[in-house]
Amino acid sequence: MQIDYLKEMLKTIGLDERRIQMKWCSAAEGEKFALMANEVTNEILELGPNPLKNRPAAKE
Repeated sequence: MQIDYLKEMLKTIGLDERRIQMKWCSAAEGEKFALMANEVTNEILELGPNPLKNRPAAKE
């Protein structure tokens, strides 16, 4: 699955793999969507700011 590949890529560059998630719900599941969105938001907030944000860009 491609999400697993992306998680490995995040780990390789020093980011927590929990920063990317794939969830599914149908358009008829608005309450479920809102719950999932809140859960993901809370998880990301617990992880804190992006540790790479203020890091200098890599030289080519």
